[in-house]
Order: sequence, then C-alpha cells, then structure tokens
Amino acid sequence: MAQSTGSGVPLAIYILGVPATGKTTLVEALAAFLLDKEPREPFVVIPEVARELVLNARIHHRDIQAGTDAAINLQRRILEVQAIREREAANTAHVIVSDRSGVDPIAFATKYGGDSCGQALLNLEAWKYLRRNMRRGLVILCEPMPQWFVNDGVRIVPTSSAEMNELHTVFCDILQSQGISFKVLSASVECIQERVDFVRRCWNQVEKVPSMD
Repeated sequence: MAQSTGSGVPLAIYILGVPATGKTTLVEALAAFLLDKEPREPFVVIPEVARELVLNARIHHRDIQAGTDAAINLQRRILEVQAIREREAANTAHVIVSDRSGVDPIAFATKYGGDSCGQALLNLEAWKYLRRNMRRGLVILCEPMPQWFVNDGVRIVPTSSAEMNELHTVFCDILQSQGISFKVLSASVECIQERVDFVRRCWNQVEKVPSMD
C-alpha cells in the first residue's frame, strides 16, 4: 500500500468534477476496496464539504448560480474547510480519499462569479496548501453525466448539458493553470467496478507509489 510522502503530507486520491458524475459513489467504493484489501492501513475519507456547508448556510443553488456575495463567501469557506480537513487527516492517515477538492469551489466561483472571484480564492494561503497536496496526489476528474443528475434541492441544477460541459472546461483550465496533473474518467465508464479499476490503474502509475494490488 501507499505510504506518506515523508513530508507530512499523505498521498491522496481526489475525486472531483461537475454535479452528477457519481463522485460520492466512487469515493465510497474506493473506501470499501481499501478497507477490504488492507484494513489496517491508515486511510481517511474526506466527505463532501460543500453539501454540509450549503445546508448550514441556507444558501440556495440559485444563489450560487447567480454569483451572489454570500455564495462566493461560501465557496471561500468550502475551500478553507477542505484545507482544515486535509491537515487533520495528515496527522493520522497514509492515504486520503477525498470527495471533491480545493479546485471545486474555485471552479464554481469562477464559473458563476467571474474570473476575479476565482482568482481571489487562488490567492488564499489555504489554496496554496491544497495545491501542494494535489500536485503530489492522484487527481481524477469525472466527465459530466447528465443522465445521472437528480435535483436534490442542494446541488446546482444545470440548465443544460452545455452548462455542465462549460463548468467541466473550467475545472480543466484551473487544474492545468495550477500545474496539477489529472486523469479524466470518461462518462462512457458507468459500471462502478470499472470506475474503481480505472482509479486503481491510475494509482498504480503514480510515481514512487507501490501497487495497490
């Protein structure tokens, strides 16, 4: 199994992307695999930060799409809490499996608040910490899958497939501009076992990381 980088930062798998890409289901399946394969290996799952904060803040998804000040402040808070959770996990884990990442709130702020809002988050010290972690880890960007979207009243409701694809492009642009390597999980891969296998193959290719097999 994977070990810490030796710099106090555990190796991490980040599952990110637009709404309706099966991220949480994939994170749960990866955690089940790790627990079954090596139950004594210290690993931590970081659940989706945004859902918890959106519910507590009582901000509607329409506010996020409108790029209101409250929504942009929420994205900042999501990023800061993600950094807190990763720092906490670094104290106990060799491996982190994260449902979303620091890139997600930046992408939403950029898409719905404009480049200046996204840049404000990129300037945060919390993002600099998260960026270092992501550059060392494995970043899986899930392609949009409109057929999977369910309106739960919390997540953003895309008005069209085009909006989902535009947001996906924002994710790609941010990752590339920040020097973060990533693998794209194709929307054509719908079987959860095949999605887990994809992540495992990518993980085994990460430099200096022993095989998960």
